[in-house]
Order: sequence, then structure tokens, then C-alpha cells
Amino acid sequence: MHNHEDDLMQSPRNYNAVLHSAHLLLKSHPHAAEVFACALGKTANTVRNELNPNLPSYKLGLIDAIEMMATTQCYSLLYQINAMLGFVAVPVDASPKAEGKLLDQFCSWQASVGQTCQTIYDAIEDDVITPTELNSITRAGNIKVAHWFKMQIVLQNKAEADHGSFKR
Repeated sequence: MHNHEDDLMQSPRNYNAVLHSAHLLLKSHPHAAEVFACALGKTANTVRNELNPNLPSYKLGLIDAIEMMATTQCYSLLYQINAMLGFVAVPVDASPKAEGKLLDQFCSWQASVGQTCQTIYDAIEDDVITPTELNSITRAGNIKVAHWFKMQIVLQNKAEADHGSFKR
């Protein structure tokens, strides 16, 4: 049986990009190995080994990687993993404590949908999409997605307020 996951990591380009991003996390702060070691319950030497691209037998675990990115607020590793798998990570403020009236959030989301449509319409009107127009479309689309996440949170908060906590 063929394992596609092995193909992804066996590609030297993909593997090296991810390892390099992980290694840069270690170099992102002075004494990062010690800080990560404390947060992860490991020794600083173990952390250094896990992030050393010259030691392929060592591997950084998912939870450790998340903890390290949260500690440094550096998400290059996340971006590299997403790129390797054909995805894009877009930061959004999706705090579960989003405040606001339902109608206000709905209108904000719809306005961002309209702005995205207008940006696309403006770009394709002359049947040519320039790099600047592509950036504008991407930015408008990302804002629309961010507004949708906020909308979901307000909807969930309203449902929980009306009916108590529930599992989704």
C-alpha cells in the first residue's frame, strides 16, 4: 500500500523547508532552547536535537511545535506545513469571546462579502487581472473569511444564551 504522507516528507525540498522553519524557531529568541525545554518538560539538549536538521532521526512533535509557536508568536513553521500540504494559513481573530450584536456582525460580514465581489468585478472588468488586483482580491477574501468566523462565534454565543451550552 502506497503512503502519500511518506512522499510528502521524502521530498527533500518539503522536508528541508519544514525542518528549516522549525530550526528558525530555535534561533528566534535568545535562550530559546531553555525556554522551550521548560515549557515542554524536556531538556534543552533534547529540544536542540529535535530542531537540528542534521539529525533526521529526531522529530518535533505536533503538540511541541504548537507550544513553541505560541511561545514565540512566530508561525513560520505553520505556514511551511500548510504550504507543503497545499493549504494557506490565514490569521483571523476568532476569539470565543467575540462581542457584538447579531445584526451588527451579520451586516459586517455581508459588507465584506460585497466588498470581495466588488473587488473581483473591478479586476475582471477589463479581462486582465494584475498582481495588484490579485492582492486586493486576496485581501478582501481574507477579510470576508475573518468576518465569517466572528459571525459564527456571535451565532454560537446567541444560541448558547438562548438555549444553554450545547455541543456542536
